[in-house]
Amino acid sequence: MKILLSVGVLLVLSMVTVRDAALSNDNFAGIFSPAFSEISGYVSGEVSFFPKVGLAGAEDRARFSLAVEPEYYLEYDGGATITFRPFYRFDSVDSSRTHGDVRELLFQSSGMDWYLSLGVGKVFWGVAESKHLIDIVNQTDVVEGPNGEAKLGQPMVHLSTDLGLGFLDFLVMPYFREREFPSRSGRFRDVLLVDSAKSSYETKLEQWHPDAAMRYTVSLGNWDLGLAQFYGTSREPSLALGVTDDGNTVFVPTYEVISQTTLDLQLTSGVWLWKLEGMVRSGQKNVFGVEQNYYSGVGGVEHNIYGFAGTYADLGILVEYMRDSRLTAATDPLSNDIFIGTRLALNDEADSQALLGVLQATNSSTRQYFVEASQRISDGVKLTLEAQLFSAVESNDPLQGLRDDDFLRLELAYYY
Repeated sequence: MKILLSVGVLLVLSMVTVRDAALSNDNFAGIFSPAFSEISGYVSGEVSFFPKVGLAGAEDRARFSLAVEPEYYLEYDGGATITFRPFYRFDSVDSSRTHGDVRELLFQSSGMDWYLSLGVGKVFWGVAESKHLIDIVNQTDVVEGPNGEAKLGQPMVHLSTDLGLGFLDFLVMPYFREREFPSRSGRFRDVLLVDSAKSSYETKLEQWHPDAAMRYTVSLGNWDLGLAQFYGTSREPSLALGVTDDGNTVFVPTYEVISQTTLDLQLTSGVWLWKLEGMVRSGQKNVFGVEQNYYSGVGGVEHNIYGFAGTYADLGILVEYMRDSRLTAATDPLSNDIFIGTRLALNDEADSQALLGVLQATNSSTRQYFVEASQRISDGVKLTLEAQLFSAVESNDPLQGLRDDDFLRLELAYYY
């Protein structure tokens, strides 16, 4: 029944999104009466191949999924806008990955020196390529993939003010979004399941504990600087051993209230980009279940070669280093690692581009290779390839549970 319902929702949303790409104002007469309205978005199909049976017992080596993400945009006289961007995915194997979300449902308005967003939205902080260390506003949509790029929509009030010399942002987040984890048949998980039904919170308000954040950003010549303070529920839960009603051992997530101070810095010097993200956090438990104040950082450089080898292509070479002061007690698997990568943009009509990289632990043999590439194959149609390979993962490494999750993923998406 769940699969039939999933397919039904996809079909209905797809039928809506492939009809007229723009609606006339008359369609909204008497309801919103916007000065301008538009529908855009994408529909995609995805196939994933896993050469090995998962360490956690997932046996399906091939799986497919369908996703749809329409966007409805309304603009009113005076400049106020409303954006609605729902998302839904059906996965043929992982029931947790079959899910929906409101990525964005925002009312936005602005004045001479302020900008207000009210509703469900996304906010991104950071400059690094290999790891989004300080990006804390939105919860990670873990079941979407291992790279952590997908985010859940976050209910918020977001006010940005122009100070003349930089911008000051205030955010109040009245409701917390829990992290969803792969099901028993899912990939990219540890041997033990995470039982989200048993989630606990440090505060009695649980998901209704209000979070608050403030960030100052400024550009000074070639320097871009960001300073931020966050206080609220950690997006990253601590995991402790627990037992289900059936007597099975599982991980039970606990969400602590934390305080986090961050810095992001970027220097543009000709063809060189120097990047740094730093963080100090208190209130979070380490991998041993002990509360520990710590600092973490990621920094590096990107060198761009324009017109590579006499062509129209641009080539970027990236090197970054990640460090967590908790080291072996860190909950983040990238606690003492080096990233080396290259980004290639052909600058052709098909917008062909690729990112290749390797993550190497400095204190072990564990190594992770990945490739991300995309190309537009016709108007509105884009083909994306993603691959990941784990090598020489040591038994005591945090990535040990993923060592058999090498994969190749192909996605075909239609944008309208």
